[in-house]
Amino acid sequence: MPGSLVYKQTVKSEKANDDPEMWGPEVVDYIFTARAECQQTSCKEGLIIAGIGGLEPVYEENQDGGIHEKWEPYFSPTFVCPMPDIFNIPPKCHDDVKDELRAAFSLFRSNRAACAGRIRVALECLMNYLEIPKRRRNKRGRYSVLTLHGRIDAFADAEPVIGRELMQ
Repeated sequence: MPGSLVYKQTVKSEKANDDPEMWGPEVVDYIFTARAECQQTSCKEGLIIAGIGGLEPVYEENQDGGIHEKWEPYFSPTFVCPMPDIFNIPPKCHDDVKDELRAAFSLFRSNRAACAGRIRVALECLMNYLEIPKRRRNKRGRYSVLTLHGRIDAFADAEPVIGRELMQ
């Protein structure tokens, strides 16, 4: 939303300003907050965004044909609340799967490893909803626990195209 961006240098970055040997535009670090609004006409949900930033070089051509370097701020979100869906979730998607996907979406900007973990949990929920067994009888007649990989393989026996996509 216009006028909502607020940013300032980090303490470490400000300290570097005081040392001429340390300072340079590439060592400037910012923290920021801003407000936004979902652009989908049916939504218009307000969002809060926070993150980090810095300065990056931008090269422009002078009137005499030379190249001029100037430094402009850039910003990278690490937190968005509420986090919009990263992709459209099918309306018939089971609530457990939806909940886990939305938990993953909320972690996407701040912690990619945790996001991946939530996606894994969403896949487990999907396998549960599809009633893919959690264990399989081996050749000796004993049961062994199936990993998520094994459950997706079992699902792929009936749905090879989707199974392959889930393994991506």
